[in-house]
Amino acid sequence: MLECLRLHDVGPAREMELEFAPRLNVLTGDNGLGKSFILDIAWWALTLTWPGERAWPRKEKDADPSISFRHSSGNGRPGWVQAQYDFANQTWDPVEYALNPPDPGLML
Repeated sequence: MLECLRLHDVGPAREMELEFAPRLNVLTGDNGLGKSFILDIAWWALTLTWPGERAWPRKEKDADPSISFRHSSGNGRPGWVQAQYDFANQTWDPVEYALNPPDPGLML
């Protein structure tokens, strides 16, 4: 289960952290505030695939974009994973997570 997302220099805000409740979470707000963006990031955190367009880093010169997330899974490996944006390859690089992903059963 995805427990927390932390975004730095990516998305609608420079910094964003979301703690998810264990059972039900509701995202509300006006159009264009980032609800679908959060769902896309959650999907990527759990599958390492983008459901559509990937998340792009902010364009500021001093940006150091990262996506961090914490999950719990049935394999006993909860913990934080951080992905940095690789500007050379234009991709997110969650090295340790790609080698040890959570359980394949996904529910969103």
